[in-house]
Amino acid sequence: MPKEFRKRLKHWIVKARKKNCSHCCIFCEWWQMCEYEEYKKREDSQRKFERARDVLKAESKKTWLYKTIIRLLDWMAEKIE
Repeated sequence: MPKEFRKRLKHWIVKARKKNCSHCCIFCEWWQMCEYEEYKKREDSQRKFERARDVLKAESKKTWLYKTIIRLLDWMAEKIE
């Protein structure tokens, strides 16, 4: 079975029915557009994941720094009293 045929068959069985597509993906004239939409969705979700990961890293650094500064300020307040 050619690779392209397998890819179209898998897409038709798994994904096209979820999208309520009425065409058979094996012979579909809109195949390139449908395939591009799937690629775009994957890219968007990858970008969202990377953005969320970067935000989480930044927040964890802020949290650590914030805690350190608070401890330092508390220590300085004890020494002043």
